[in-house]
Amino acid sequence: STAQTPPPWRARAAWAIDGLSLPEDGRIAIIAENAAEVLVAHVAILIAGRSAVPVNYHLRVEEAAYLLQAGKVAAVLTGPESADMAVAATKQAGIRNVLGWRCSGRNDLVSWESALEAAPDTAFSGDRSPRPPLMFTSGTTGVPKAIELPQAMFPRTETIDQHLAAPQQIHHRLAADRA
Repeated sequence: STAQTPPPWRARAAWAIDGLSLPEDGRIAIIAENAAEVLVAHVAILIAGRSAVPVNYHLRVEEAAYLLQAGKVAAVLTGPESADMAVAATKQAGIRNVLGWRCSGRNDLVSWESALEAAPDTAFSGDRSPRPPLMFTSGTTGVPKAIELPQAMFPRTETIDQHLAAPQQIHHRLAADRA
């Protein structure tokens, strides 16, 4: 089989994430309703060798700020429906990097679309180590606790390229088993 060229949006989105110049261990939270941009953000975060932190957009500002601080979040991506809460939570958590899609006219965050336009068109290297997403427990019995996705749900590989190739390898193995 031949390798397929990744779609151009994937590299641009990864470059946009990489352009945030975050600390090495800085995670990126996504506070948004379900949208195509959320999928693009998760893929870009993974490819850029970062850890995504999904944060429920229904949380109160104080609750979201706690998760951002506990998760060592260095940047937040958000959409128009949750931008007010995301901006307030990032201010409370002391986070300066906030990007929003479809949030034109706002001066309290950076346009995701502008970040994508400014990103290079060149391929993004897949030689970084993938980092598992960070999830939080519900906190129903106390304070929410952070948990990285376990290896059984997030296979550990040396590089992003290996990580992205893993599903295709599994598919080929399953197809061979059926033959």
